[in-house]
Amino acid sequence: KCTNRYCNCVSAPIFLVEQKLLRILAEWLEKYKIANKGEKVINTEAETKMLEKIKKEIEKIESQILNTYDLVEQKVYTPEIFTQRIKILTDKKTEFTAQYGEIEDKIKSMQNKVKRNLEIIPAIENVLVQYNDLSSATEKNVLLKSVLTKIKYAKDTPNRKGQLLNDNFSLDIYPKV
Repeated sequence: KCTNRYCNCVSAPIFLVEQKLLRILAEWLEKYKIANKGEKVINTEAETKMLEKIKKEIEKIESQILNTYDLVEQKVYTPEIFTQRIKILTDKKTEFTAQYGEIEDKIKSMQNKVKRNLEIIPAIENVLVQYNDLSSATEKNVLLKSVLTKIKYAKDTPNRKGQLLNDNFSLDIYPKV
C-alpha cells in the first residue's frame, strides 16, 4: 500500500502480475504462431521481375540520352529540341528510378518482416522458459525488455480482505514485432 494517503494507485501482488504477464505472453505467442504460420519464406519473384523491367527501361533511356547528344552534335537537333528531349528523358528516368527504389524498399520490408517473425518466436519462448528461473528483478526486466517494448498495467478497484489472489487488473503487452 502506498504511504501517501492521497495516492489513487491501486496495486497488486507482484507474483500475480508476473503470472498473468507470462500467461498473456504465452497466449499472444500461440496466436502469433497461427497467424504467421506460412510466412517463413517470402516470394519476391514478381517484384524481382519488375525490378529487371525497370532496370532495362532505365538503360534504354540512358541510351536515348546519349543518342540525343549525338544528334545535337550532328546538328540534327536544334538546341531547343535537344533541351526539350533531354527534359522528357530525364523526367522518365527519374520516374523509373523512383519506382525502382520503391520496389526495393518493399522487398526489404518483406524480408525484414520474415526475419522479425523468425526471431521473435524463439525469443518469447526463451522468456517463457527462463523467466521463473531468474532471481533478481533486474534480470527479469532485461529479459522482458528483449521482447517487449512496453506493458500497460491498469487496476481500478483494490482487492478486499481475503481476496489476495484475485487478479482483477489488466495488462496490455506490446511485443517487438
